[in-house]
Amino acid sequence: MKRESLVLVLFVTILGICTLITVSNLKAQTWTTYTDASYISGIVIDGTDLWAGADGGLVMWDIPSTTYIKYTVSEGLADQNIKEVFIDAGGDIWIGTTEGVQRFNGSLWTTYNTSNSLLPNNTVYSITQDLSGTMWFGTGSGCAAFDGVTWTAYTNLGGATDVAVRGIGVDSLNQIWTANNPNSYGDPGGVSRFDGSVWTLFDPDPTTIGQYFLSLAVDNSDNVWAGSWTNWVFMYNGSSWTHYDSGNSGLVGTNIEAISVESDNTVWIGNHASSYNAATNGLTKYNGSTWTTYTTASSGLPASYVYAIDAQAGTVYVGTSRHGSAAYNGAAWSYYVTTNEPHTNWITRIDKGVVGLNDDGIYFGTDYYGIAKIINGIWSSYTTANSGLGDNYINDIHIENGTLWVASQFTGLWEFDGTSWSNFNTGNSGLLGDVILSIDLDSAGTVWLGTSGWSGPMGQDGALTRYDGSTWTSYYLENSGLVDDDGLYVKVDSSDIIWIGTEEGVSKFDGGSTWVNYTSSNSNLIENHVQAITFDGAGGTWFGTRGGISHMDSGEVWTNYTTADGLPSNVIRELITASSGDIWAASAGGIAVYQQAIGWTAYTQSDGLADNDVTTIAEGDGGIFWIGTTRSGISAFDPSPIATPTVTPEPTSTPGTPDIPSTSPLGILLILLIMGISVTSIRKR
Repeated sequence: MKRESLVLVLFVTILGICTLITVSNLKAQTWTTYTDASYISGIVIDGTDLWAGADGGLVMWDIPSTTYIKYTVSEGLADQNIKEVFIDAGGDIWIGTTEGVQRFNGSLWTTYNTSNSLLPNNTVYSITQDLSGTMWFGTGSGCAAFDGVTWTAYTNLGGATDVAVRGIGVDSLNQIWTANNPNSYGDPGGVSRFDGSVWTLFDPDPTTIGQYFLSLAVDNSDNVWAGSWTNWVFMYNGSSWTHYDSGNSGLVGTNIEAISVESDNTVWIGNHASSYNAATNGLTKYNGSTWTTYTTASSGLPASYVYAIDAQAGTVYVGTSRHGSAAYNGAAWSYYVTTNEPHTNWITRIDKGVVGLNDDGIYFGTDYYGIAKIINGIWSSYTTANSGLGDNYINDIHIENGTLWVASQFTGLWEFDGTSWSNFNTGNSGLLGDVILSIDLDSAGTVWLGTSGWSGPMGQDGALTRYDGSTWTSYYLENSGLVDDDGLYVKVDSSDIIWIGTEEGVSKFDGGSTWVNYTSSNSNLIENHVQAITFDGAGGTWFGTRGGISHMDSGEVWTNYTTADGLPSNVIRELITASSGDIWAASAGGIAVYQQAIGWTAYTQSDGLADNDVTTIAEGDGGIFWIGTTRSGISAFDPSPIATPTVTPEPTSTPGTPDIPSTSPLGILLILLIMGISVTSIRKR
C-alpha cells in the first residue's frame, strides 16, 4: 500500500474515532434507579442463593449471610416489573417481565421480546423447561417454546384462544400443561395440555363461566394442581378432577396465586380471599393426608398474600406482598427483605425543598402509599399508619417556606410544618370538594388549588380555589370565566398570573376579574386537554397536553411539538423549567429535554430510565433530575455530559498558515507527522 493511501486511511480512522467519541458522550449520562423490591411475584432457589423477582427488580440473596444484590434497569434488566423467575438445567436465570423474557448467566443479559422472537406477548407470567431442554414461556397471549435456536408460538390452546398463561408445567411424558386466564370475560380459560402435537382443553368446573386459572404445578406422580381465581384448587390425576375448597381441605382463601410441589409430593399453596383478613389469607401445606395452614396470626408468615412459592428439601420459600421473601424449615421462619429504598413504586409527583427546620430532601407523592422522601441518602415515609397524614392517595405536593402542602384524592388539603399535620376539607373549610388535583402558591404565599368532587349547580364538579391563610374563595363555571371545570391543573407564573389547565383548554386569570381562555379553536393550542404548564425565562408559557406540547411566547406566537419533533410520546404528564433554562417533559413514553440550540432530546428505558410510563419530574441539587414512574419506581438522572452548544470565535491565524486545533482529527494527524512518526513504520510494526 502506498504511503499516501495509509495517510488517508489513518486520517479517516482518526476522524471516525473522534466522531464516535463525540456522539457517545451525548448519551453518557448517569442513571440511578430506586425501587421498592418488597412485592415478590417470582421466587426460585439455586443452592444457597435465593432469587426473588419483584415489581421493583430482581434480588439475589446469599442465604447464609442474608446479604443481597439488587438488579434494576440500571444493572441490565429489561424491565423491573418481574412476573416470574426460573433456573434452567444449565444454571442460567430466566426472568419473565412485562417487556419480554431475559436470560442471565451471571454476567450477560439476553433479552427476548416480540420484536426479536416469536413471543406472542411481552408480558411473561410463567416459565418452565421440558425434558428435552426446550424452554416454555406463558405470556399474556398464549405461550411460546424456544429450543435455543427456533421459536414456536402457540395462541390457540385447544380452544382457549385469548388467554394469559399464568402457570405452566411439564409431566413425566414431556407434556406441557398451562393454567389459562381469559383476557375477556366469558371466554374459554381452563387448563390446557400439549402432547407434542395436539392441544387439549380441560374445564375442571363446567359450572363456572370462563374458568380463570392463576397457577399450576405437576407433582412427581403426574398429578396436575391448578389454582383458580375465586374457585380454590383443582387436581387432575389423569382421568378425573378433584375440587378442593374450604369444605374438604384446609384452604382458607379462594384465590390461588402460587403452587409448588416438593420431591415427596408435598403441595404448598398460596391462597387468599379478596380482602385483607388474616384468617382467610395464608400458606397451606398438603402432604397427601393432612392439611396445615399458616397465617400471619398463627405463624411467622410475614404477610397475608403469598404470590410465589419454591418448596424443596424440607424448606418452603415464599414471596409475599410488600414484605419481601420468607423461608420456613418446619421449625423456624427466616426473612429476606431489602432495606433503605422507597416504600412504593407508584409515584405521582415530586418536589424538592426544606420541610420544617432542616429536612432538606426530595419528596414523592404516591398512589396508594402516602409520601416517600430521601434525605442524605436515607429513605423514609409518611403514611396514614405512621404519621398524621390522613390519606395515602396523593395527587400533588408542593414545598414552600418550610411547609409541605399535600393534595389528596379523598380527604382534601394537608399541611405539614415538619412537626404537625393540619387538614382542610369540606367539613372544616371553604373547600367545595375534597378531591384536590393540583396545588401551587403565589409570591404572597396564597395557596391555589385545582379541586373536584363538588356537586354544584348544573352538574358543576370542579373549582379553582384560593386560600390566603384565612379566607377561602372558589371560582367555578357559574361565577367566573373558567373555560372548564374538569381536570384542573394550576400553575402560578412569576407575575402571579394564575394558569389553569383543563380538559377543554387553558384559562389565564389575573386574580381579580380578568380571564383569558385559550383552546384549540381560538388559538394554536395543539390539544385541549392541558395536563402540565411551565414558564421559560423569555416570558413564554409551555403547555403539556394529551396531543403534544405547545409553546406560546410573550407575543402569543405559538409553536407546537409532537413525536415528529423528538418527543417520546404526545401524552405529557408534567413540564418543568430547569435552572439552566431548559424545558423538561415527563410523558407516557419517557422524558425529553428541550434546548434552544438543539431541540428535543428524548430518553427512554433503553437509555436507563426506570420505565417509559413517566408521571413526574423535578430538579434536585447538583443538576440531578428525579423522575417518577407509574409503577416502576424512581430514576435519578445526571445529564451533565449534555452541554449547550457554544459558538467558538474565529481563531487568529498567521497569514498563509492554516490554524488547525491540535485536538481536531487533522491536527492529530499533523502532530504525528511533525513528530516524525512515519505511517509506514506504524504499518510495519
